Amino acid sequence: MLTKSHISVIVLFLLGGVFSRCEEPVELGVVIQNDALIVNSVLYPEALAEVRVGTIRSYATNDEADFVDDAVVEIYGIGDDPEAVLIYQPGTNGIYRAEEFSPRSGMTYEVKVYADEYGISSGQSYVPFPSQITNLESGNLVITEAGGDHIYSFDLQIEYEDASDELNFYHLRLFQGRDQFIVSADGDTIIFDSTKELIEFPPAPGYEYQMAGNNDGILFADGAISGRHVFSLASRIDPEKELFGEIYTELRTVTQEYYKYQNSVANSSVNIGGFTQPGSGYGNVKNGAGSVTGYSGSLDTIVIN
Repeated sequence: MLTKSHISVIVLFLLGGVFSRCEEPVELGVVIQNDALIVNSVLYPEALAEVRVGTIRSYATNDEADFVDDAVVEIYGIGDDPEAVLIYQPGTNGIYRAEEFSPRSGMTYEVKVYADEYGISSGQSYVPFPSQITNLESGNLVITEAGGDHIYSFDLQIEYEDASDELNFYHLRLFQGRDQFIVSADGDTIIFDSTKELIEFPPAPGYEYQMAGNNDGILFADGAISGRHVFSLASRIDPEKELFGEIYTELRTVTQEYYKYQNSVANSSVNIGGFTQPGSGYGNVKNGAGSVTGYSGSLDTIVIN
């Protein structure tokens, strides 16, 4: 049976898998109140600011009735007045969203949450400038068959410019475009749907990267003025139904806390009542648990041939 003290160690168990805007620090083993708020947000430009507010119980049940729907949620930039007051979104399990405000690169923001019985919980994050992708190249394409599928094995080289000459942190995600098709009576190929599927990176030795939480791409650090990495990848399609489409590349320039949080999600888990969830060793929320972090992204595509 979990005692109150044991529960306090696992308050971050769901921070990575349930939502897209969350992350960060608090050493595993630091005692957090059983009734503490869990506050999570990942801030990035061109998207309305979002914050999820819950409690230990709400993350255990994933029941909207157990999330906090009456908190006051504000985000601050420069000055004493809030940039925005976030509004609760019914049916979203604890998500508060700004009506107009989107974070900007190069800014530091503080998220403050006030809820009765819990007081004020807060967390800060910088939103870094993006490192632009400057070149994508592919090579060594080999197509093999397995069980009727075609397996495309290839090398992908990505080049990018660091945002500064300091140590930077990145989250790289690749998606395989899949074009669903049918052949008409006249023999024409008609594409009726296009989807994207996440490409998993191989945990091959010699690569200086870490797997992100939930196998959602990779994490790596690079201290050079400009960066260059080559990855050996593979993707498979059903040639009777699909065409091999473009590779979509997203390079996120992230905070160090984002990097640590995602790494901790990928490398730890706890089991509560049959639920296995990420057991993060990091969080940066004061008077509570959870994380507030940020990133900026660069996007590009390439046709593999």
